[in-house]
Amino acid sequence: MNKTETINQDDRPLVRGVTHMVAAILLVACPLVSFHFGRLALRARAAAAWPRATAAIRRSELVKKTEGTSRIVEAVIEYEYQVAGQTYVGKKLHPSHTASSDTWTWHHQRLVDEFQPNMRVDAYYNPDDPSEAYLL
Repeated sequence: MNKTETINQDDRPLVRGVTHMVAAILLVACPLVSFHFGRLALRARAAAAWPRATAAIRRSELVKKTEGTSRIVEAVIEYEYQVAGQTYVGKKLHPSHTASSDTWTWHHQRLVDEFQPNMRVDAYYNPDDPSEAYLL
């Protein structure tokens, strides 16, 4: 046997099988991930065309929690706005905004710093359901 040969002849079908399995997983996963993020982008584009209402930031804080062995962090921004005399409270910043691992703490902290209590901002609300809004 050649000293530089690292894969035994008998192991080649196994390596080929693992390679094919990884390729198959990627062929399925990539379109699903693309579909998911494409949907979020379309949702954000649609929300940007919704009517706007002036909103007041009521709460802005960085929330850290542990779920199992994972440390999760999220910017919790709560705002109040009115549509047709009805008061609503929103917590959604953007269709793609979600809690994430603590390696993204800097991003969530930046959002908390940006949206300070009593600050006035535009809330884009769904004309068919004004309780749904984003700050975008």
